[in-house]
Amino acid sequence: MEGRERTMDLESLKQRLVTGDAGGVTALAAQALEAGHPAPSILNQALIPGSSSAGVTQAFADRIGADGFGRDATAAVSLARRLLGHSPA
Repeated sequence: MEGRERTMDLESLKQRLVTGDAGGVTALAAQALEAGHPAPSILNQALIPGSSSAGVTQAFADRIGADGFGRDATAAVSLARRLLGHSPA
């Protein structure tokens, strides 16, 4: 059941992103990390698909106060690693 709960948590996170709920995305991402979701799983299963579904653009990222914007999956992962302190800026 734990795997199922994890999947449901990430689906909820993805939906918050699609609807533009920045506060909800931030809170659920933090909860997912605290629950033991690896950051790459959060990116690959929720944030990247949610961004694609929402049609995220630089303007949208600016409007919701995002810490950054990646034009594609590779750029998004590089940005996330930098923001998490896993690679040089």
